[in-house]
Amino acid sequence: MTRFLLSQARLPAYAIFAGIFFLCGTFLTVPAYAKTMYVKKSGTKLMEGDSARAKVLGTLKEGTPVEVLRHSGRYYEVAIPGGTKGWLFQFYLTPEAPAHAPSGGNVLEALGGREQVSARESSSATSIRGLTPVSEQYAKNKGISPASVDAVKQMEALSIPREEREKFLAEGNLGEYGQ
Repeated sequence: MTRFLLSQARLPAYAIFAGIFFLCGTFLTVPAYAKTMYVKKSGTKLMEGDSARAKVLGTLKEGTPVEVLRHSGRYYEVAIPGGTKGWLFQFYLTPEAPAHAPSGGNVLEALGGREQVSARESSSATSIRGLTPVSEQYAKNKGISPASVDAVKQMEALSIPREEREKFLAEGNLGEYGQ
């Protein structure tokens, strides 16, 4: 019985070569990984390598579409409109376009563009700050002094310069600088 199964399992040479050719073609081609993602935050650094300590090629605006070419650790190699390639920290990308993404204009303006962010918008990638009118009304109803509300507003107005924040993250091996 075993001899019968082995003799029936033999394939013609052309079928074997066709199978090998198919497998080689499948595994040796460049993967079709490229997918479009979008930059989450204006001022995101496009790096020359897959490290936060790599040379900065430029900065990208929020909503800039990028083609993901490959993934390495916590970084994606991307191509921006115009063909420039670089690396972005994975947490600065999102698969969905922001509702207020930039439209039209010169696609190369994505590099080097910086926008001013209002005091009410979050300047941190991890939190949203600000006393809403509802929370101010709640404080008033609970008898919290106007001086305390003003103190909170003053704290909200404080900001840490980008360079100082980058230095803190690098020294502490935090965020994109983490190992």
